[in-house]
Amino acid sequence: MRAAQTSSRLPSADVVEKQCSTVTWEQGVRSMRLEAAGLSDVGTQRDNNEDCFLLDTELGLYVVCDGMGGQSAGEVASATAIETVQSTLKVFKADLENFKDTPSARAQLAKLVEHCVQQASKKVYQLARSTNGRAGMGTTLSMMVVQGHVGVIGHVGDSRIYLLRQGKLDQLTQDHSLLAELVRGGTPIEKLRNSVLGGMLTQAVGLQPNVKVDTLFVELIEGDRLLFCSDGLVGHFETPPEVQSLLVANASPREFIDFANGADHGDNVTALVINVSHSPERPIEDAQKQDEYVLAKLNSVKNVWLFKRLNLREFSQVMNRVGELELEPGVTVIEEGELSDKLYIILQGRLEVSKGGEVINVLESGQHFGEMALLSAKTRTATVKTLTVTSLLTIEKEDFTALLEENARLGTKLLWTLADVLIERLG
Repeated sequence: MRAAQTSSRLPSADVVEKQCSTVTWEQGVRSMRLEAAGLSDVGTQRDNNEDCFLLDTELGLYVVCDGMGGQSAGEVASATAIETVQSTLKVFKADLENFKDTPSARAQLAKLVEHCVQQASKKVYQLARSTNGRAGMGTTLSMMVVQGHVGVIGHVGDSRIYLLRQGKLDQLTQDHSLLAELVRGGTPIEKLRNSVLGGMLTQAVGLQPNVKVDTLFVELIEGDRLLFCSDGLVGHFETPPEVQSLLVANASPREFIDFANGADHGDNVTALVINVSHSPERPIEDAQKQDEYVLAKLNSVKNVWLFKRLNLREFSQVMNRVGELELEPGVTVIEEGELSDKLYIILQGRLEVSKGGEVINVLESGQHFGEMALLSAKTRTATVKTLTVTSLLTIEKEDFTALLEENARLGTKLLWTLADVLIERLG
């Protein structure tokens, strides 16, 4: 096991490596408390361990890497990537400490996470080109930076990050592998189970100086449990059911390792588990309100027919594009006859809908209006005005279009849903 860390409460990385022990600590970042533990193992069929992981409480940084390349090059690639991400993020430590959860701050944090991964790719690539026997070395990289209740994921390769929330397990990352691409393209999994393509990546840190990085925001709540792991734990296809059972049982990293070795997956295996709770110093009412607000936003978006088929990872991609409005009573949200290009989702409050000066409807929490404007700017056929203090979620056409362009598979799913609804309405 090769672990990197910065907290003085832990032994040095060298000592941790020799002991092959679990690394455990707590991170109390403002409103949230994170208890994290990680363990890596060489596995049942390998002579060396090319996995590497990091827990850095001071930066709120959690990383798993799975290196590749002969003659110990994989070990070098994974360790170099983690060291580079950590050192790059340290430069911005003051900015992290002053983080305030606003749309612009989130955008900057996402750019910072991507910058860290790009720096890691450049460093590994340069090292591979300058060192004999290390040409072509690279690594997967799955990381999260947590500030307050907001986590930002950066992901390349086929290591995975899972979230267990209220008994439901979701994979937050998407595998960048040839097998995964074939499955997403419609090839039956059963035809690929014994394929020689296992482990062939379509994206990896260090193969080129620049790499495409998936970024994703996750708003954390009390009781969330996260699992970061290399493919030695879960393989290349469906998530083994034992993984969810172990997470539900609050299993330790050692228990995940024992499961993988017992199944004789053969590969190096790494498990990093994070339990999320609210800081004990925070008033209980404030903590509960925050959790309720996070869940209310997700549920409100799920109620929009356009997004009903999405999983949590896809919902999170949509939520990255969502704006928020707080309005007093008597505010006109849209005016009859005006051009608009925005979807509105009512998180809280009541609004009246009028046409030609006559009230024709009253909208309440959980309802939405203006979804067709996401396809093209439309002239509004009615006026909508707030009756009470109102919280709205908004998605603009420009952001919706960018979402479709950035993720072709998500875009296809949304457009198919749209087509189904239009056919139903026209029929």
